[in-house]
Amino acid sequence: MHAAMMANFCPGVVQQMRWEVEAAELASLPHQVMLFCSDQVKEDFPFLKKIHLPKNKILAYLKIRIQFQIWVLNNSADYDFVLLRYSASNVIQALFSFAWKNILTVHHTKEGPEINQAERRGAKFLSFLEWINSSIVLSNVRGIVSVTEEISRYERLRIRANERAFLDVLYPNGWSGSAGRLPVGNKKTDTIQILFVASDFSPWQGLDLLLKSVRDYQGSVLFTLHLVGSLDVKDKLVAEADERVVMYGRRESNFIDLLSASCSIALSSFALFRKGMDSACTLKVREYLSNGLPVYSGHRDVGFPLDFPFYRQGEPDIEKIIQYSNEVSDSTPVEVKNKASIYMEKSILLSRLHKEIEAASSK
Repeated sequence: MHAAMMANFCPGVVQQMRWEVEAAELASLPHQVMLFCSDQVKEDFPFLKKIHLPKNKILAYLKIRIQFQIWVLNNSADYDFVLLRYSASNVIQALFSFAWKNILTVHHTKEGPEINQAERRGAKFLSFLEWINSSIVLSNVRGIVSVTEEISRYERLRIRANERAFLDVLYPNGWSGSAGRLPVGNKKTDTIQILFVASDFSPWQGLDLLLKSVRDYQGSVLFTLHLVGSLDVKDKLVAEADERVVMYGRRESNFIDLLSASCSIALSSFALFRKGMDSACTLKVREYLSNGLPVYSGHRDVGFPLDFPFYRQGEPDIEKIIQYSNEVSDSTPVEVKNKASIYMEKSILLSRLHKEIEAASSK
């Protein structure tokens, strides 16, 4: 069982869980998925467990977290292992963890550095809560599941030494065969259409670095930068002053799929160093590729070999982005998706996870 709690709507998490359901069915694995969320979420999938939340933010915060943990305790005995998406700074999770027996927490980032770099009120307090939360939770889990080796090393450093057996397995992000909407043919146009998506353009996305490059660009190549997600005040002011930048705010996956069909290249995080990371395995990159979009990014993606043609690591330099877009302009979306699927098929990754957990737990 893979269970998660989504306090605030995040289309990427829903997409990830949907692909996991499809992968389990394809691989005929005894694997179930459950995602706790508000009944205000528009998506309607069997794995969504929607609950009504009060308007009061404090009561809503408490209700979804407490009910989720109660569900986990009441149902965990029905499974050999429960994969639980780790919730940072969640002391409710920490309190319930004392009753856990077969829980493996799933980690997608270095939680501590990410909180420390967040430009939000109360970041120091949240960082303190995360120190308490991680100290307790990681002492009570049966093991951890990480999307990269780098994250795994970080989490192990936070685990208190103990004598009991501890599972440590990798589970990179991937997609299912139904992922993406592919337009027909290639996308050569007079104006290069560039897509950059994030739920929130946090500091580690490096949007500020990219916008500086866009502002300073004096070349003759025409381009449009499409930004989907919430921008902070400073970045928004810079983006509004440049007619080559279009902002959409947060949008659902259907809108992003349609917008992808008109774009020729997509961008991913340029400043992971701001939260102490140099590599990643993000769902967003897989969503881009599933839509047939080559990706230019500021970090190494551990899911691809260095010579994979449709993922390029580079600086947040618009001139270099344009150059890469021209290099891959003859490729069709079908070609991009097919070559990426060799490394990203979710059913293969999920089958490998089951085998590794079984092998590690039998030692």
